[in-house]
Amino acid sequence: MTIPRALVLHGDGINCEAETVRALSEAGAIVKKVMIEDVIQGGVKLDDYQMLMLPGGFSFADNIRAGVIYAVKVRYKRNEAGYRMGDSLRKFVDDGKLIGGICNGFQSLVELGMLPGTEDGSFEKRATLARNDSGQFRDAWVYMRGQADETADWHSDTCIWTRGIKNIEMPIRHGEGKFIPNDEGVMGEMYRNGQVVFKYTDAEGREDAGYPFNPNGSRDNIAGICDRTGRVFGLMPHPEAWLDFTQHPRWTRMRAVYERNGEKMPDRGEGRLIFENAVEYASNI
Repeated sequence: MTIPRALVLHGDGINCEAETVRALSEAGAIVKKVMIEDVIQGGVKLDDYQMLMLPGGFSFADNIRAGVIYAVKVRYKRNEAGYRMGDSLRKFVDDGKLIGGICNGFQSLVELGMLPGTEDGSFEKRATLARNDSGQFRDAWVYMRGQADETADWHSDTCIWTRGIKNIEMPIRHGEGKFIPNDEGVMGEMYRNGQVVFKYTDAEGREDAGYPFNPNGSRDNIAGICDRTGRVFGLMPHPEAWLDFTQHPRWTRMRAVYERNGEKMPDRGEGRLIFENAVEYASNI
């Protein structure tokens, strides 16, 4: 096993890079935060890293549609030598490496065509993350069921990032999080390939609870997905925003429950699990 190296992109309106760096660092990775221009211009080589993260934020102020301008920049902008970052991303995944996108990063990976992805691995936009049904920006905590829950009819262990996670809470903060596949064929492929990773639920785990538990109207309550390899992963909620238990809005009440049961309140937030899964896998690349 080796200590994996992770690259976290920032700039252009991304604003969650510091939390993402902390999450990966505390999970055991060596982390470098860079502007995307540093990669495009050749100062930073993707080949030197095992993990690439696109954090949350509002790249290019969500103009046109969330993530679309950032995706175009990643895929098409060239340096003087003709290099495009997009040309290296397919090789990055084919080499067994990991790519994660959170919120705006998820939106960018969908716009880029890496999620949900295609059978041959080509870039093809096959879904969108549209404006919330409520017409409002939502800033709240949500319940989710993970694909590791054996009671779910969509149970799978495809995704590297979410292995062992059955139920989890995380915060959201987005105005365009409604997952919509291009057609029924895309949705069917996702289920057959185990690409549905997280679904919004209520506190009792019901997937049909509706708004506000599904905060944006996502098809089938989908909150996060992966590609066919399980190594490219995106989700709307923010795991990097629950690294410490005291970041949970109900932590004092939860502490009282632990104390009544004679237990010690955890120090760590459950968002760490996603990064720990990824770093453990990347340590063996």
